[in-house]
Amino acid sequence: LETTLLYVWRRHLLAALGRRLNVDEEGGDEVIGFVDLSGFSRVSKKATSTQIAAIIETFETVAFDVISAHEGRVVKLIGDEVMFVTDDVDTAVDVCIELITRLGAIDNMPPVHCGIVSGPTIEVGGDVFGPTVNLAARLTGVARPGTVAVPRDVGAHLLERDDLDVRRVRRIYDLKGVGRTSILAVRPARDQAA
Repeated sequence: LETTLLYVWRRHLLAALGRRLNVDEEGGDEVIGFVDLSGFSRVSKKATSTQIAAIIETFETVAFDVISAHEGRVVKLIGDEVMFVTDDVDTAVDVCIELITRLGAIDNMPPVHCGIVSGPTIEVGGDVFGPTVNLAARLTGVARPGTVAVPRDVGAHLLERDDLDVRRVRRIYDLKGVGRTSILAVRPARDQAA
């Protein structure tokens, strides 16, 4: 009897958890963005714990403010990195450009680099998963400090924006788990960066 009851209770618990987590198996298209502090490991070797805490706190506060002001959603913080979602690529780019500009104006703050991708995702309990997330994370790794890396096919329309400095990167990146990817490097326009 005890074994049967445990089995039934486990099944009920798993069913309740599944409903509670709200797994969206069909998924949908979302824009995923990552913003990472560039060279933070190097900075943290030289900084005191108080200085490190101040850098992270400032980064998180500014990131939450900017992302929410653009009606995006912070998915999670991963050490010195923030993952967020928005409804469209232009909004995600605007978030990253504002973060690059605002954080760049703060003394002793490492520059940020960003990656943005639009595509299908799966949401589980507020977190977001899938190849789109993996690609956005990989793009953040290849983006230079002060830039946003966007796949060419996703960001082609950004070339027409006058408020951005958008350049085609000649190098084709072979990203782990993703494959060959051509990107655009996006920065604030020169007159706005000053």
